[in-house]
Amino acid sequence: MKTTKISVLVLVLALLATSSGAAGTQEPQPSYESYFNYIGTRPTEAETNYAGNVQGLAHDRDNWFISQEWGLWKIPVGLDLAGSIECGVSGVICGNLGSISEISAYNHVGGIDHYQSDESTGFLLLPLEGGPKPAIAAFNPVNLHYMAHAELLQHSSASWVAVDPDGLVYTSSNDAPGWVYIYNLDWDGLAQNGTLSLQKVGQFQLFDESGVLLGVGPQGGVFSESGDLLYINNGYYDDYNSHKDGISVFDMQTKRRIAHSTVDSTQPFWYYYDWGGCDDDPGICNEEPEGLTIWDLDDGRAPGISGQLHVLVLDNDLYDDDVYIRHYTNKIYVDSAYSGEERGKPTQPFNTVGEANAMAWDGALISIKAGSYPESLTFSKRVGLLAEGGTVYIGN
Repeated sequence: MKTTKISVLVLVLALLATSSGAAGTQEPQPSYESYFNYIGTRPTEAETNYAGNVQGLAHDRDNWFISQEWGLWKIPVGLDLAGSIECGVSGVICGNLGSISEISAYNHVGGIDHYQSDESTGFLLLPLEGGPKPAIAAFNPVNLHYMAHAELLQHSSASWVAVDPDGLVYTSSNDAPGWVYIYNLDWDGLAQNGTLSLQKVGQFQLFDESGVLLGVGPQGGVFSESGDLLYINNGYYDDYNSHKDGISVFDMQTKRRIAHSTVDSTQPFWYYYDWGGCDDDPGICNEEPEGLTIWDLDDGRAPGISGQLHVLVLDNDLYDDDVYIRHYTNKIYVDSAYSGEERGKPTQPFNTVGEANAMAWDGALISIKAGSYPESLTFSKRVGLLAEGGTVYIGN
């Protein structure tokens, strides 16, 4: 989106300055990477080929990567994820990992991540479970060929993996809910020698907004572009815990949660999956949250998809599973000419800046359609103002 100048006639700013809290603490620094506005689902309950036991979601510059329980897909961004996705057609690559002898002892892939170590070299990381010890495996994102793997000797499980901008690798183990472990990976050795070496360099706990340990066992995790925020997705098909399930966003300075999704559809940060356990018919279970990725797709490259945060929901069925992918943005939309239902979405914008300001959170961007907005405003949160399609005049 092209951003142009905002001309302000009357604008009262009361932005909160960063301040120190108690001795030895510092208030979190909110960024513009807070993708808390749900803007749509695509695909919706799709029985596409990659839906069966879908687990993880990642991307490089031009492709989606999707993991299944024991499969892996590479799908060009220009293909409709809600359409017909065929292996070997239109640039789609897929593979059954059971044919790879080096990892044949495993039977489950969790939430995946992609790391670009330099302009020409990338790696796809997969957490593996089902063997004697869980492991992290590296695959070549160009052709989905196996490269190497390393066991996590101190883990009982590894349901997700995420890489921060510095190349540090993060994962957790179900026997220690709320703990996250940090590993250094020798990326040069992996690129040059095809060997994967992991060295544990740290660990930390995740806390809720009040500073209480949050006992989560993530299904997927991803860092924001700066590494300041960690997004995780938590939950299972047999139950729903309103305090910890769904999407949680953590400030990496404090390790405290700064945002949590809700099942209340009237709220912007909506994320829902149909929980409740399995039906009497064996193998038919309810929905569950899975992996997530951050990719700015407001450029229109992905058919029917926009926003920056993209989150999986798996619908477990007896024969053919379904998949949902929910999409989120950091923007709240405003258009003075709009007269329908107002929710701050791209197709349902507010018609006043004041309404967007009331809904805003620290790190939100208020995207305002060109025009005049005769309002007197006070901003008390850290927000950005974007003009869309021309000059915006705010004030009387």
